[in-house]
Amino acid sequence: MVSIRWGTWIIFAILAALGYEFVSSSLPLAIVLLIADYFVSSRAFYYIRLYTTKVMCFDVNGVLVYGDFKKERLKAMPGIYELLENLKQTHVLVVIGNNNEIMAEGMHKGKGFDKFFDHHFQSSMFGVMKPDPQYFIAVAKRIGVSTKRMVFADDDAKNVVGAKKAGLAAFQFTTTEKYRKDLESIGI
Repeated sequence: MVSIRWGTWIIFAILAALGYEFVSSSLPLAIVLLIADYFVSSRAFYYIRLYTTKVMCFDVNGVLVYGDFKKERLKAMPGIYELLENLKQTHVLVVIGNNNEIMAEGMHKGKGFDKFFDHHFQSSMFGVMKPDPQYFIAVAKRIGVSTKRMVFADDDAKNVVGAKKAGLAAFQFTTTEKYRKDLESIGI
């Protein structure tokens, strides 16, 4: 499904202000503007989010989902979809996991998380795992931001310590509601 962005609404308003005569005679122009809005402004909006707000990073198991994937079907953490929907409006969202890429890809699509995240990084991509601070530094370099502009949530305390050593704001995740309060404490 193609969503209509603010830029498209602005284009529609301008064309409406110009009148039916102009719009009907400039249908190719309207189509070009819609296509430009879809491909250009969505990428521009990504960079606006990337460079004006913090990059929000999440572990998978214990933060996005809970359960033992070997014994049971994983379940989405209560309230996580709403949190991600709200954060996605203004922040770049990133998954930072210690899984292999194939397993992570299946989980994201299976639970519907793929629509929220701009980037998915797994330890297998870098040859280093959490809690090693070098993992977080490598992710920051790949995204193109300083680690000081990143916020990380993980249920494992040692991973939170590793992220803090790398310069990230990091919180141990226990519940979605507690994490909302953690974010409020740093102005998010």
